[in-house]
Amino acid sequence: MSATSLLLWGLLLAVSGCRAAAPARALLAASDCPRDIPRCATGRCELHTVGGVLSSVCQQCLATFVPTRYGLNCVCPPGTFETSAGGFKCVDCGKGFYCPGGSMAAANGEAKDRGQRLSCFQSTVSSASDTEASVAAKGLMTKATRAKLHTDCYPLPGWRLKVATRTLQEAELCLGASYSPGYARIRVCLPCMAGLVLPTGYNNSVPKVNRTAVCSIPAGKYLAQNVVRPCPQGTFRTGQAGTDEPMGRSCLHCPKGLTTAGPSSTNVTACNYGVGGYQLSGQIFSQAIAMSDLFDPDLCPPGTFYAGGTEIATDSTFITMTCTQCPDGATTLAPGALSTADCMVPPGYYIDASNPSSPSMQKCRTILTHGSPSITEGFYREGWLHYKDPAARDAVSADGAAACTPCGDGILSEWTDIDEREDANDTTKVVAASSASCYVTKGMGVVVDPERTCPTDSVGAQYPGCADVSGVARVFLKAVSCPKDTYGAPNVTGDRTYGLFSVPCKPCARGLITAAANSSAIEQCVTPAGFGYTAEGGAQCAQGWYSPGGDQSACRPCPPGRTTDYNPARPELQAALSDCYVMPGYGLYDPSLSKPWDDVAIPDSKNLSAVECPAGRWSAGGSRGASNGDALCTACGGGLTTLNTRSVVGTDCSACVAGFGWDSTGCTKCAYNTYQPLEPHAGGCTTCGGTMFVFKTTHGVNETINSTGITLRTGAAASQACVARQAQLPADVGQSLGIAASLGWATAGTGQTMAQCLAFCPTDKVCFAELTYYDNSTGTGDCRKLELDPVAACSTLGTYQLYYKLLPSDAVSAFSVGGGGAAAAEGSVSAKVMSSGLYARAWAGTALQAAWNAAAAVTGAPAIGAALPAPNADWQTLSPTACKRACDNLSTCWGFIAKVATDSTQCLLRGGNDARNVRTFLSAPDSTTFATLESLAW
Repeated sequence: MSATSLLLWGLLLAVSGCRAAAPARALLAASDCPRDIPRCATGRCELHTVGGVLSSVCQQCLATFVPTRYGLNCVCPPGTFETSAGGFKCVDCGKGFYCPGGSMAAANGEAKDRGQRLSCFQSTVSSASDTEASVAAKGLMTKATRAKLHTDCYPLPGWRLKVATRTLQEAELCLGASYSPGYARIRVCLPCMAGLVLPTGYNNSVPKVNRTAVCSIPAGKYLAQNVVRPCPQGTFRTGQAGTDEPMGRSCLHCPKGLTTAGPSSTNVTACNYGVGGYQLSGQIFSQAIAMSDLFDPDLCPPGTFYAGGTEIATDSTFITMTCTQCPDGATTLAPGALSTADCMVPPGYYIDASNPSSPSMQKCRTILTHGSPSITEGFYREGWLHYKDPAARDAVSADGAAACTPCGDGILSEWTDIDEREDANDTTKVVAASSASCYVTKGMGVVVDPERTCPTDSVGAQYPGCADVSGVARVFLKAVSCPKDTYGAPNVTGDRTYGLFSVPCKPCARGLITAAANSSAIEQCVTPAGFGYTAEGGAQCAQGWYSPGGDQSACRPCPPGRTTDYNPARPELQAALSDCYVMPGYGLYDPSLSKPWDDVAIPDSKNLSAVECPAGRWSAGGSRGASNGDALCTACGGGLTTLNTRSVVGTDCSACVAGFGWDSTGCTKCAYNTYQPLEPHAGGCTTCGGTMFVFKTTHGVNETINSTGITLRTGAAASQACVARQAQLPADVGQSLGIAASLGWATAGTGQTMAQCLAFCPTDKVCFAELTYYDNSTGTGDCRKLELDPVAACSTLGTYQLYYKLLPSDAVSAFSVGGGGAAAAEGSVSAKVMSSGLYARAWAGTALQAAWNAAAAVTGAPAIGAALPAPNADWQTLSPTACKRACDNLSTCWGFIAKVATDSTQCLLRGGNDARNVRTFLSAPDSTTFATLESLAW
């Protein structure tokens, strides 16, 4: 026995529960094995005891077969069955059949248990004539070719399992509006959605597989949100439609103005009922619906209605849809009204029901005088009301006072609101439909009328138009005329203010008035005369200001130098420019006149500014009035002046003018060599002070020169006008002028002192005196002089003039001590000096003019003094005034030469030279011998 057989034997013993024993072994004859296990492979059958019974056991089945339990037989596996075609083998069951396979408990020789093919519709062994098509004709089928169980059999699409047992299965076609998708063991066909029907003429012998082909939307219905709904009234749908067809998703509307008797209509011919609000007549119904796209009935016009809802025609009759006029002349909110419930009274209208037999709709009155006591007012009415509403009807009188709303006593109304009865876009049709229609004229106020109450009818009921919408009694207003100094309604449109609201007469701000009563705006509150406009109202003008009033302007200032009277009780004193008069200390001044202080015309000068009186003039000022409001500044005269400006009385003329002195005859002009500043009656003029010049030679000889002070003009006003008549050359300049001898120097004497040398200078010349001390202790030396003629300014081209710096007599301390200090050598001059600002002007005279011209023509003119450092080393194109200013600022400058050129004056600043023991003086002319001394000074 092979190892495999021994192992199998041991397993069989263990399973059977038998005691292990040496197996009996004997090979069966070849003819016995096919009888017991026909599908066992040749030579693979053996005899074994199984369960105490000696049996054939197959060790290996034929191909496609599988052994049963204990190897007692060879059978087909599930999903296959045995066939002899081409040799015994197991093959696929095939579609429409199922094969449970051979029994795993089959014993030797049981052929029926090796695997059979069963039909789905009978669950019996199929015959040779059974095919897939014959099974499918019964409505059953399997999904695959190796079905194993009867439950693997399914009804085909359009079928259901009518019977489904282990031994019998039958299928049945779906009936009615139902369907089956198949391939599922369904016992009941799927019904169509509620409301869907089987299409008309559907062939029931054809399996119902597709829902869209089986389930149809019936006529008169439509499908929306998976619900079959009836077509609403006024719509219809003809014929059936598939659920996937767009035509089944909606119903068609009846032609305009037509509707149906109810829902679920299936044809346009059902649209034979009229729609409320439309009118039509004269068309045959069948023709109208045949051209439904052109069927266009009109809406009932405003003021009419048609209820609709009744059958208006049959197939071949004429359509009749007629609108009815609203009662009492009422109208409707819009075209297409349905009933009298739509008949309304529009804003601005009322129903005149004073004559019950012929009520009519009228516009609210804009002006009506009525009542007792009599009042005149306008009316309006807001909102739409039903024509039977008592608030819209006046059964008391024909004027509408019981239905329309009153504006108030004295408040009229105007047709200003759009008439909603007509075309709302037509602005030419207007009524009084709101409180905005009420108006007052400009200058009127609107206040509450506490005495007025709503009138009542004969049974004591208030007029409906007299109460507001909440039923609360109306508060009445009335118009009043605004008194003077108040203002009321503004002038908005056409002298009227529209709207019903309180407009009290407002008082003008403090200090403001109106020209008359019935003022209409705050701008009409103006200032009275003498008042100016401020943020707080009107305020009286301050002194020096005026206002004519009558507007909202601020006070105007008087012209400069003028003022006004101020009296809180008399603001009219400040009402005009003519009320401005010249203040004390001020006077008229017109610079365009030759005598601007004295020739001003009075009183024709109200607009001319006044200026403060200068020193020497006084003014008491003017006073209010047309003829004496102006004043002039009066000159003191007689050489007198005032000490200050703005003098107001003549006694302020208490001082002589500068340059004048006081004596027994009054103020007298100061003579030459005297001066007098401005002081009150200070006495006579003061004599100019003298100047002392000291020089010490190298041998220690001192010589002092005392020079008198002189003025070059009369009427000098200050000591600064005094200059030294004989002035020593300042130390910064040098000891010598540096003018060449050929330009006019002449020897005056030898052995002279400086005083003796100066004595050689004549009193009517500009004289330079130069002394060269001897080198001894005698204090004398050689004297020479240079005389020049004093001249006035010259304009002759090519003329040269010499300008010499004059020293003030009270500001010079000249001396010579070792040459002007410890650091200076003896024989030199040191002087602390400042310019007086005055220069002596002279020229060389006719005889020497050619020599001076030649000397001046040399670059730097070295023969006429030393050239000063740049920029003044050569001729400069400067005015004489600029030359004088330049020389004043240079301590080394003793003067300058001026040349009258073609287009301007040129000048050359001059300095001196240092010379040991040399002393130089300038001697000016004496006023007692030179009558035209003024021409020298410049």
